[in-house]
Amino acid sequence: MPNTKCQIISVASRKGGVGKTTVTRNLSDQLARMGYRVLVVDTDSQGNLSLSYGCPKCLQSEGTLYHLIWSAANDQSQTDFCIQTHDGVDLIPCNESLAALEMYLVTALDREKLLSHVLEDLRERYDFIFLDCGPSLGLMTINALTASDKVLIVTNLEEDASVGAELLIQSIQKVRKKLNPGLGVEGILINMAVKRSLLGLQILREIEEVYDSVIPIYSARIPRTAEIGKARKVHKSVNAFSPGSKAAESFRIFCNEFLRKGGYTDGR
Repeated sequence: MPNTKCQIISVASRKGGVGKTTVTRNLSDQLARMGYRVLVVDTDSQGNLSLSYGCPKCLQSEGTLYHLIWSAANDQSQTDFCIQTHDGVDLIPCNESLAALEMYLVTALDREKLLSHVLEDLRERYDFIFLDCGPSLGLMTINALTASDKVLIVTNLEEDASVGAELLIQSIQKVRKKLNPGLGVEGILINMAVKRSLLGLQILREIEEVYDSVIPIYSARIPRTAEIGKARKVHKSVNAFSPGSKAAESFRIFCNEFLRKGGYTDGR
């Protein structure tokens, strides 16, 4: 089984609807298939990542992110809380109660670093920990960025895509300055790409002109296909649902590029 220094990576965008959860689910699935030990953490109170695994019971358990953050804020011990999924990926789920917890944490000591405390003892168990972030710069997103080594930026090629990327990069810079000076950027992934779209090509050129010299842009593109939606509906990764599909192949290509560009394949 592969063994490497654990990387905590926020999968983020300041724009909703770009498929962050889809990327988190399918990248982690592919890495697990390759033998990496992977934990995914749902930090968005909408619970989309948790629901994508089809685990309604775990959302009512004592092992959600709500309970873990609350325990950390109150200096209470944590029990073993990771939930094994059928993809071989461990999940810390959440639900809408996390939004209410954010209000409670406004006066909490060290409130921006509570997730860091939760994940501190988990690094030795995993090769990768992915944090699926919400689009707003709320307290949990700040916690995720503070806890992370790097950020994987997900965007699409719609008209306001560059605005979402710019807002996220501004947020990263603020977190670097005040909370996590070592926070890096893994790269920019183009998701939900439509082939032969003139508007998409124009927006891609704009993104490359602004960011290509400072932030890696993956050459892999995740297409907008029906297989991804169908797989999500039955709570499966696209590779488990349709391994021969273009979507599954695109995630395999992206995963290999992610490992190579991140330097995670050294010595393997």
